Amino acid sequence: MIFLDELDTEIAIDPTVDDETIIKVNNLEKRFFLLKGGNVLDIEDINLEIKKT
Repeated sequence: MIFLDELDTEIAIDPTVDDETIIKVNNLEKRFFLLKGGNVLDIEDINLEIKKT
């Protein structure tokens, strides 16, 4: 089994230029840990907006 086999099928997006937001993320947080070292890196307040183009 190939790991990509479990992905959903592609979704067709109309290629016309548009200012519509298709993905928006606000206040995302990510923390990285080491098993023996504890907390290594904290990233906070990540905001991302992807528009249809």
